[in-house]
Amino acid sequence: VRQYADDIHKIWIRLTTEVPRLPDDFPIIELNITSDDNFEQFYNKISLSDDNFVDSVTFSSRNIVWGIADINSSKDQLTQIQDINANSRLREEFRRILTEVQKDQLEFGNYFFCEIPPKDVIAEISQYPKLVDIWLTPIKPEYDNKTAEKIIQIGSTFYSILCSVLLDVNHPHAINLYHYLKNINRKISLKNSPTNICFLDYALFQVIPNGSIENEWQSRFESCNSDLELMEMTIAAQQGHALNWLNSYINTKLNSSAPLDFSRAVTILGFLETDDAFTRLSQLKEEQPNTWKKEIINISLNRWQSNSWAKQWFYLFMNTDDRLMAWSYFRLFLRCVDKRFWLWKDKLICNSSSNNFHQLYLIFFEENINKIENFIRKYERDLEKYFLCYRLSQELLQISHK
Repeated sequence: VRQYADDIHKIWIRLTTEVPRLPDDFPIIELNITSDDNFEQFYNKISLSDDNFVDSVTFSSRNIVWGIADINSSKDQLTQIQDINANSRLREEFRRILTEVQKDQLEFGNYFFCEIPPKDVIAEISQYPKLVDIWLTPIKPEYDNKTAEKIIQIGSTFYSILCSVLLDVNHPHAINLYHYLKNINRKISLKNSPTNICFLDYALFQVIPNGSIENEWQSRFESCNSDLELMEMTIAAQQGHALNWLNSYINTKLNSSAPLDFSRAVTILGFLETDDAFTRLSQLKEEQPNTWKKEIINISLNRWQSNSWAKQWFYLFMNTDDRLMAWSYFRLFLRCVDKRFWLWKDKLICNSSSNNFHQLYLIFFEENINKIENFIRKYERDLEKYFLCYRLSQELLQISHK
């Protein structure tokens, strides 16, 4: 273990020198990682974030009253959008640059670049506090900001895994590292697959509850800028150790006199997997007069029910012996599905009948995973336009994405 720690430290020292790096204007790289057992083993897939290739032009009348025109839209942008091959050429060029930099990094000896060190190994070598303290020097206030950011950018995956390890052991600088990694403009972002939720947020909610971490959980929920982000944090909390805390948090906010607290609690209830969430929303609906509160309760109820309908249609799809009805159920399922699907799909598949029809539908399902992912992304694009069950204006959307 000591030898491995020394080897990693030698690699880290190289990061402080002039090493090959990506151009400053290079788009975000996503490493999608999956784990069979709570992040103990990683299988990574490198891709360029789809956000790099999304473009739009806003057309508006000169008599427009509500909202504002998108000042970023231009004739050149419209011409670029009409070029159907533009994104394909961009992707190829970015891949070429990434491949070259990866090769240069390996030749230089930086095995942290776009590679994910095993978490159990990092956990073992973190028992050497002197080395950990050295690795954490870039996040200290007195450290040179430019040098610090360069080290973090090049060793981003190492620092993400290190952060999750330090969070697990309640290291005194774990939260500082978490905030530092979240706040800088990292070129390489770890995402949990298939939910596509930030790995650092998953790691945060994997921590055993204690007073300080619960404060961070609350801070993370209250820093969300869209309902999509609230749904992702709710999923992370349910998959981690924060469900009991989250239920307590919701109760506190529902009893608050602040409208913002009530709205946040109601919104979160719509994303919970529990039947208690539906019961609570139904009770709130009965108690409220016809005001704005009832409106957002109805929206949240619809979101909870949409996930329930997705379960129902998927169950029927997997268990019917009529192929035509199976196709119909699958189409209805696609109209309801969101990323919560990844939380319950395995259970429904395992509980389905094991006849020949089941195997046929399972093959059909596996062949249509991409279609399911596309419908999930479509739902997310709409959900991202809402905050606390209210649709944001175009101007506010532009501000929130900056």
